[in-house]
Amino acid sequence: MFGGVRIFFYDKKPIQEESGNAGLFEIEEVIENYQFHLIKCMKESTKS
Repeated sequence: MFGGVRIFFYDKKPIQEESGNAGLFEIEEVIENYQFHLIKCMKESTKS
């Protein structure tokens, strides 16, 4: 159905809960044939 791409279906709240510890900084709603959320996370740099 999606050409081999792994698609997960979430609402905004579970996205925040699941991705919050991964450096989540933006959730963008994308509406095409289906409603999607583009989830943007940023890895924190570790200093030695």
